[in-house]
Amino acid sequence: MRTGIRTKILGGFLLVILLAAGVTFYSNAMSERALKVLAGKSSIFVAEEISKRITHNIYLKVGELQGHAIRSFFQETLQASNLEFEKQGDIKAWIAKQEREWVSAPGNEITLFMRGLIDNKLAKGLRSELIEFHERKYGNRCIAGIVVVNRYGAVVAETSKTAHYRQDDQDWWQMMRKDGFCLSNLSEGETGEDPYGVFVGIKVENKMGEFAGAIKAVLTIKGIVREAEIASKRYETTRVKLITRNGRLIYSTKAFKFMEDVSHKTFFKEIIGAEGAFVVKYKGRERLYSYWRSRDYRGLQSLGWIVVVGHDTDEILAPVIKVRNRVLGSALVFIALSVLISFFINRSITRSVSRLIEGAREFGRGNLEYRIQVKSRDEMGELGTAFNEMAAERKEAEDGLRVSEETIRKSFESAAIGMVIVDLGGRFLEVNRAMCQMVGYSEEELLERDFQSITHPDDLGKDLNYQGRLLKEDIQYYHTDKRYIHRQGHEVWAHAAVSLLRDEKGNPIHLIGQIQDITETRQAQSEIFRQGALLTAINRVFRGALTCETEYDVGVICLDVAEELTGSKFSFMGELNPEGFFDTVAIRDPGWEACTIPRSASMRMVRNMKVHGIYGYTLKEEKSRIVNDPASHPDRAGTPEGHPRITAFLGVPLKSGEKTIGMIGLANKEGGYDQDDKEAIETLSVAFVEALQDKRNELELAKYRHHLEGLVKTRTAALERSNQELEQFAYVASHDLQEPLRKVRAFGDRFITRYGDQVDEKGRDYLTRMQGAGRRMATMIEDLLSLSRVTTQGKNFVPVNLMKEAQQVLSDLEVTIDECGGVFEIGELPTIEGDPPQIRQLLLNLISNAFKYRKPGVSPLVRIHAAMMESEGTEGGGLCRIHVEDDGIGFEEKYADRIFQPFQRLHGRSEYEGTGMGLAICRKIAERHDGSISARSVPGQGATFIVTLPVRQKKEESKHG
Repeated sequence: MRTGIRTKILGGFLLVILLAAGVTFYSNAMSERALKVLAGKSSIFVAEEISKRITHNIYLKVGELQGHAIRSFFQETLQASNLEFEKQGDIKAWIAKQEREWVSAPGNEITLFMRGLIDNKLAKGLRSELIEFHERKYGNRCIAGIVVVNRYGAVVAETSKTAHYRQDDQDWWQMMRKDGFCLSNLSEGETGEDPYGVFVGIKVENKMGEFAGAIKAVLTIKGIVREAEIASKRYETTRVKLITRNGRLIYSTKAFKFMEDVSHKTFFKEIIGAEGAFVVKYKGRERLYSYWRSRDYRGLQSLGWIVVVGHDTDEILAPVIKVRNRVLGSALVFIALSVLISFFINRSITRSVSRLIEGAREFGRGNLEYRIQVKSRDEMGELGTAFNEMAAERKEAEDGLRVSEETIRKSFESAAIGMVIVDLGGRFLEVNRAMCQMVGYSEEELLERDFQSITHPDDLGKDLNYQGRLLKEDIQYYHTDKRYIHRQGHEVWAHAAVSLLRDEKGNPIHLIGQIQDITETRQAQSEIFRQGALLTAINRVFRGALTCETEYDVGVICLDVAEELTGSKFSFMGELNPEGFFDTVAIRDPGWEACTIPRSASMRMVRNMKVHGIYGYTLKEEKSRIVNDPASHPDRAGTPEGHPRITAFLGVPLKSGEKTIGMIGLANKEGGYDQDDKEAIETLSVAFVEALQDKRNELELAKYRHHLEGLVKTRTAALERSNQELEQFAYVASHDLQEPLRKVRAFGDRFITRYGDQVDEKGRDYLTRMQGAGRRMATMIEDLLSLSRVTTQGKNFVPVNLMKEAQQVLSDLEVTIDECGGVFEIGELPTIEGDPPQIRQLLLNLISNAFKYRKPGVSPLVRIHAAMMESEGTEGGGLCRIHVEDDGIGFEEKYADRIFQPFQRLHGRSEYEGTGMGLAICRKIAERHDGSISARSVPGQGATFIVTLPVRQKKEESKHG
């Protein structure tokens, strides 16, 4: 059967239509595929941007925490807490007690102790500046809570209630103490009290580089992720998931279960490598997923999180699907024009797809300025417009990151302390203005140098050793005090904190250093040490002078101190004599093998020495002098033959007031003398002069003391002989007086007996008066004998129980006390050393007087008690002060001394009997015991007698008086 031309034309037409339709479908499929590839790459960029924003947010929060930790108030609060804890006897026990009380409080209850930590000034500042400020500005919290802990692991301040007061047994504390910084890894389940947070722990050091405490903060995942998600959202169906490396879900745009295991889900199984994109069919729908694994960021170690971004492919490919449907409809309706339409549509689609592919390639190369030309307003035009919008948003995000980096750069440049970035060879890569000012170089000059060239040679080895340990990863960072050489040549002390930055693979990149000028602090410390050395030297001079016997010994001590303080090897000290020549007070033997002058000759050499040469300037001009090159000095007079060579000399005048009386000379310090040496010896010279003068005064006093002691011994011996003679006279006189007195009384008694009835009344009165006078005379003689026996018949000193003696006196006076109705109170009385009969006589006289001089018609009250006192002049045990108090008639205190004199009375014999010897005997007994007696009284209000006696007697007085 023949095929007609119409059929061929129709067949050809149909073939063209089919071919056009095939080309159309092929073009549409290629466009869809290209768009999926392009959308996948774009989605990967979105995932990367979200991941970096999350890490950047954490980095910024860590920076804010570190910035607060170095503030003065923060440091002072930590220091105050540490000092307060050091006052506790047992710090661990005290913390444990507070911990028990803390955890025993109900969950929502805040005790007064907790409230003090939450509402203190530091906690309020952290809450306001780091939590509430961000919440007000962005509408969500990035930091859920902050806790400040002192060096002992106890909470100092917190923005909200924590589960524990004690933190040093927590995992974050151990990690922080070990590494100086910790960031919780959710893949290990270390979420602390808040399962939606990331814990950051930062070690806090004081200005001296010592561990002072730590600051811990809870960063909310929602806060740090939500901001990044909003900034990076592209489509309505875009959803973000944050997953740990082992497949635990920690964030999702939609509601989710925290830490849900999604490792078995289809989309997670497609995650291979560090980044990528893939399509997954789920419940009849296709979703495009892209992922990005977090990397290390500016020193922050990656947590291994995976950011997964998902979009519905229908939404992404909606423009292509719309075009495809229209093309198919147009092909069915306009079959006659299919070839022409197919041609133009194919051409239009191919060009648009080519533009999209080229745009994707440029985008992949990082050219964010590239834009696709959109010449139509159809779906392909919309696709191109969407691509251009995505590129613009990506550029805007990059610009935002660039602004953040620029902010960090400005912070680097304007920092108050020196900031440097150094390559591994030590060459400066970046330096800020503060560093340039510190060492005196311009930025251009420093960038042409390495740190080794401006480091003091003595400190370079330590610096390089630390750098080696950083490269070996033995340490993460280091602190050190070192010296830089200023451009002008002087030393600059600085405290350097250095850390090593590594790339994603762990390879070292460069060193980052923070340099703080501590020159003034070092100078202040040096001055304190110098003053301390001077005080020590002065104390040593005065302490040593106390044990010296001669001026020479004192001078030797002064020279030893001066040599040690200055590092001298030779010294001498002398003074000007009345003739104007120089005499040596002390000289230190050089002790060198090179010295061939005999010691005797060397000593004679500096007696009556003419004031000349280098040392003569100090005496003539009365000024200190430093000569570090004596051999070439014009005033040099030379040294005697055999004397070791003088390589350096320091002369300082010794002054008494404004007058120069001598000098001290020091020689041969290695390297020569400087202004510090001169000022130190000038300060010490005052002490040297005073010590020498004190020793001279002491020797003169000793000479006069020996002379006076001889005179005192001679006169004391004469006085003792005189006293013995007087006492012997009194004793003999008393005995001789008693004999005729007894006869007068005896004959009087006989006369009355025999002739009493023959004598008239007047005669008997005379006899009675004569007998009374005789009895009084006998009593007076007996009292005089008692007074003399205090010293002539005293007993050895032995322990005497005053309580027993007082009770014995009370027994002896029992009848007298009963007759007058008196009351006798005895307080605490100790045991002392004394003569028992005399102590009993002392108490008897005082107590009997107290009852005798009572108020008429009033029952007397007498008290006796004692008090112990310390005294440096006693043998040991101090003093015992005995008080005898009464409520009797008293006396005028102007008679307080008179009543202790023999035969002195304040009342007539008709009022109160007695001879006036009782208190004189009391004084004699007290004085024999190396004590004293006194009295105070108010007329009509009683009297108090105070006897002060040593508790222990001196050995030479423990014998007979």
